[in-house]
Amino acid sequence: MNAKKKAIIVTCIVVVVLVTAGFTVPVVAVPYEVTTEIQGTETYTEKEPYENTETYIVNEPYQATQSYNEQVPLNYQEIQKYDTKGFYSKRSMIIIGDVVFQDKIVTIYYPITCVDLKNTDDTAGDYSISFYLTATTYDQSFPPLLGGTYTKHCSIQMESGETKTFKSEFEEVDLSRQNYTWTYSVNAGTKIIPKERIVTKYKDVEKTRTVTLYRDVKKTRPITIPSTETRYKKVPLILSWFD
Repeated sequence: MNAKKKAIIVTCIVVVVLVTAGFTVPVVAVPYEVTTEIQGTETYTEKEPYENTETYIVNEPYQATQSYNEQVPLNYQEIQKYDTKGFYSKRSMIIIGDVVFQDKIVTIYYPITCVDLKNTDDTAGDYSISFYLTATTYDQSFPPLLGGTYTKHCSIQMESGETKTFKSEFEEVDLSRQNYTWTYSVNAGTKIIPKERIVTKYKDVEKTRTVTLYRDVKKTRPITIPSTETRYKKVPLILSWFD
């Protein structure tokens, strides 16, 4: 036991003896600290959800009527197909060496191909026919004559409801020495017809929707705060000397 503790014990005995004997012992107020807890409030920020209306754009399809022009062939009717003959005169000479075996004017007959065509459309237009003729030689006499294929074209403009004859002359073919076959194809003109069709187009449409957003909200909450408090106690003056 150290000297300070011994002194305090002795002093306490003396104080007890004095009080017992009826003597008044002077006292003093001695401060001391006490740790306590107090209730307070704290401010804090919290993310709080809320609903809001948002505007947005949608590229939305819709049906629309579109006007356009269509190019279509003219209508026609093939009335009849036939052939006839044409002719021309030419000088025919056969010379071998210096000897003239033939010198005369001859008539050559050749085929003419014909097609009667009617414009059955409600508008005038151009029409053309291509004739294809194939000739074969059946007379092998001198001079030799070869066959061949020939193509010719004939174009005519016709009013609505009009009928005309398309023909081509094949002077290359000698009917006295050749046979032939032929065919043809029609190429009608065109006209513009205004038409309409339904198409899909797109437009920007403004719409709204509900979305969840967040905002900072200040709130308070109770908290316990530690606090140091100074208190006082009364002790005999003689004991305060040892503090």
